[in-house]
Amino acid sequence: YGTQSAHIDRLAAAGDISGAINLAVASAANSSSPVNRLSADLRGRIGAAQRRFERSASDATSALAGLSVGGLVLTVLAGVLALFGLRMRINEYR
Repeated sequence: YGTQSAHIDRLAAAGDISGAINLAVASAANSSSPVNRLSADLRGRIGAAQRRFERSASDATSALAGLSVGGLVLTVLAGVLALFGLRMRINEYR
């Protein structure tokens, strides 16, 4: 790292700021610094958490798949029973 830093300083002193920045960024990206290891570890953990979330969301969606059909069946059944009850009351008055 020391020679890399000295080279970056020489580039900056010579006025090649963009070259110094590019070299600093490239050396930081290639180094196995604790920050880069932490960043890689966090990316892995975030990816794993995202996959768990997507799997759980998919399971929840499939668990609720029959709910729409069940709601429709219950609504129709309630309507039929209401009509049956009304018909019985109307027949009482005849």
